Amino acid sequence: MQSIEALISLMFFVSICAYMLSCVAEHPALDDSLYRYQLTNDVWRVLYLRGDFKGLRLESNDPVRERLDSDLGEIEAQTGLCAYLGGIRDTSCPGQKTLARVGSINRIVFIDGSPENLTLMVGKADG
Repeated sequence: MQSIEALISLMFFVSICAYMLSCVAEHPALDDSLYRYQLTNDVWRVLYLRGDFKGLRLESNDPVRERLDSDLGEIEAQTGLCAYLGGIRDTSCPGQKTLARVGSINRIVFIDGSPENLTLMVGKADG
């Protein structure tokens, strides 16, 4: 009878030790790359659906560029994320030198009537 009690106690002790060791073991970091890609695509979709790329020109006094700057500022105000368009050098956070990147995507946009590869980068401004 004592040996059965000892075996039950040993099994209980081993199961508690295994549980405690599993809590201490490091788990791999959660992969959130799909979420960040979707967030960047959402920013692109907002700009695209508002017509910010239609008739876009590289001149700084272009009314389309003014609307694009306004929409980028609104995205930054509501989400706290900076959006940077690499091909035409527009950003919602001017003056920020570094950007902790959340995500980036490449799309083709017609600028001055010719197709151009445009990179949209979304991130948090450092500082």
